[in-house]
Amino acid sequence: NIKAYLCAHILTDMDEQTQESQQPKTPSKGRSKARIFIRVLIIAVVVILGLPFSLYIPFVQNFVCHQVVTWLNMTSDDLEYQIGKVRLGFPLKLQVNDVAVLKRADGRPLVSIGRIRTGLDDIPWDQPFFVVNNLEVLDVEVGMDSLTESFGMSGTVEKLEITHIEVDPMNTDLRISRVHLHEPYIDLNLGPSAPDEEEDEDNSWYVTVKQVDVHEGHVRYDNSPVSLGAAISYDSIPRYLDYNHLDLTGINLAARDILYKPGLIRATLNDVVATEQYSGLEVRQLATVFEMEDNEIRVSDLDLQLANGALVKGDVQTDLAILDSLHDGYLNAKLQCKLDSANLFRLASPYLPLLKPYWEAKMLTLDVQGRVTSDSLDLRRLALRVDDDVDLTAEAFGLDPFDDEKREVAATLKTELTHADYLLSAFVDVPSRRAYRLPDPLALDLEASQRQKLLSA
Repeated sequence: NIKAYLCAHILTDMDEQTQESQQPKTPSKGRSKARIFIRVLIIAVVVILGLPFSLYIPFVQNFVCHQVVTWLNMTSDDLEYQIGKVRLGFPLKLQVNDVAVLKRADGRPLVSIGRIRTGLDDIPWDQPFFVVNNLEVLDVEVGMDSLTESFGMSGTVEKLEITHIEVDPMNTDLRISRVHLHEPYIDLNLGPSAPDEEEDEDNSWYVTVKQVDVHEGHVRYDNSPVSLGAAISYDSIPRYLDYNHLDLTGINLAARDILYKPGLIRATLNDVVATEQYSGLEVRQLATVFEMEDNEIRVSDLDLQLANGALVKGDVQTDLAILDSLHDGYLNAKLQCKLDSANLFRLASPYLPLLKPYWEAKMLTLDVQGRVTSDSLDLRRLALRVDDDVDLTAEAFGLDPFDDEKREVAATLKTELTHADYLLSAFVDVPSRRAYRLPDPLALDLEASQRQKLLSA
């Protein structure tokens, strides 16, 4: 009986364990939530890591480009933007093709660019400013001939290269190491001056460029309402420098230390070479420091070398008012010039028509130091020499030089003329047609003054 009881008890326990093992186990709620969280986290990490790589897919690039262009056009009333294609290569090589900015009113293009290439892989993302080491822009066309009433510009640039750009938007600061322009063609037109507008210095950018190089440039300038691109006949233009119509070709230059900030523009020009087509004036070398601050212009350390050994050196300070009238501005100059007759008439022929027969094949040297304003005249030195024929020195001082009613001026003049009678022929008549002759040589010392309407000499 005892054996039978133990066997039955053992069999009952085994049967209960078998039934428990066959029943399904119910997982705990904590384990289930943990597994779901891990799966979601894995998916999120994959999506986040994969999203940047999706930008390498052309379809995604085109979609993003379309959204950007749409947003730009929605936020602009006057301009319309177009971008043909954007491609991002690994790791971050960006190329943008067929960019255009058009006037919405008539659909005319203001700016069009064939291709922009740059690399974003070398940007130091840990810096507080934005940096691009290389930017290349190809096939640029500009057509802003009616951008404002007083300024128009059109032209093309075959290739523009910019090296190392630093942009600090927080401090409105832009720094560029080098700009290279290859074969730019620029057409400028200045109409009536627009009223001056005050700059908001808080929103103005400070721009510095270490070096600018221009290779085989071409610039046309018209200070008149003539439409840009209008054909101009060289035969209809006198062969002297017309400061309202300039056509400069073969421009090669190097500029450095360029600075722009509110109220100030400064640049150092070196190795400037160009030819003015209308007059034939040939610039062999130009170097200077140019500075424009507020309304003042300063040209320092000027070194201009022309063909045939002609040169101009010195310093000039003036203001913008002198462009309209000398009466309203001032001019401070210290210049030394050496000009052959050909270059002299290219620069000043409208003012020397009678002297042209006399000046042929001559070399002129000029040394001038002085300052003139609407209120005063201070000509400290004027020395003029033409070969061995003319030797002239002068000084002049006075008040109100442009006012006929108030003028008070005193001047001294010393002149030696080797061929005085021949020079007189340029003003009156040849010796054979007049009854008098001047002695050769002729020396003249003169002291003259004017006090209001009273003249004395």
